[in-house]
Amino acid sequence: MIQRNNIIHLIILILSIVGMDGVKAQDASFSQNYASPLYLSPSFTGLTEGSRMSLHYRDQWPNIPGTYRTMAFSYDHYLADYNSGIGLQFYRDDSGGGLLVKQNVGLLYAYEIYVNEDIMIRPGLQFKLAQSFIDPNKGYTAKAYNPAGELIDLTALPVDRDKVNNFDAAASVMLYSNFYWGGVTIDHLVKSDEAFTDVTTDTNIKFTVFGGFKWVYKEGRRRMPDQSVSFAFNYRKQADFSQLDLGAYWMYNPLNWDCGIEVCPQKMPRDSGIRMQLLLFWVFILVTCGWGTHLT
Repeated sequence: MIQRNNIIHLIILILSIVGMDGVKAQDASFSQNYASPLYLSPSFTGLTEGSRMSLHYRDQWPNIPGTYRTMAFSYDHYLADYNSGIGLQFYRDDSGGGLLVKQNVGLLYAYEIYVNEDIMIRPGLQFKLAQSFIDPNKGYTAKAYNPAGELIDLTALPVDRDKVNNFDAAASVMLYSNFYWGGVTIDHLVKSDEAFTDVTTDTNIKFTVFGGFKWVYKEGRRRMPDQSVSFAFNYRKQADFSQLDLGAYWMYNPLNWDCGIEVCPQKMPRDSGIRMQLLLFWVFILVTCGWGTHLT
């Protein structure tokens, strides 16, 4: 068993990476955070017994052509003999109907450390190959005047390359019990240039803090599971973008009521002095089959 001092050193090492700088960028986010657990944190890899698959697809503003489509697929498995979880994840984000596509495929690993009978710590890692594509024929910079004084459309976006390949990594740590959980995830640990021109544009580090607790208001009897309400939060920060999700999950088998609120304070460029804030409220009902429990 790993000593507690080593656990503390590991957590400090992961948190110390937060001080790294980068330029402005933003990853896609999902309202249903725990529907795609491996995207939230590598520490969730192999959290359930046996194997698990997850598929998350979002089509934003589907009636408008050339909008945003995001997909995340993952598979993970718990190795009981090694107190470990292994997983595979594929992520794809299509902006503008193929104008800009970002995708990656990665391997995940998490190790389960028993602090005592009730509390466990799960450090996790992810290593991934990332690709970015751009179709300059689907985007135009603006209109301009030609030498004859006529207003014309500019040609396709000027780029030096239409594909970028990079290696990336993420690290996380999570502490949890049967009634509460909390963790930290740091993504884009590898500094790499993802620009399509000769101007260097580094991927910005994403910092995520999540957690919550479960309140069992009625214990289950016989084969009936517990009836509970879980309260959760998820805070993300990447460059000047930050978002806070607050949610509540009511579990009454076979119904799982999921409602929450998202607060997105968005800063504009520093010299503009403008600050926007988006408030989103969502409700989700899930009907489950079979018996079992999960983190939330």
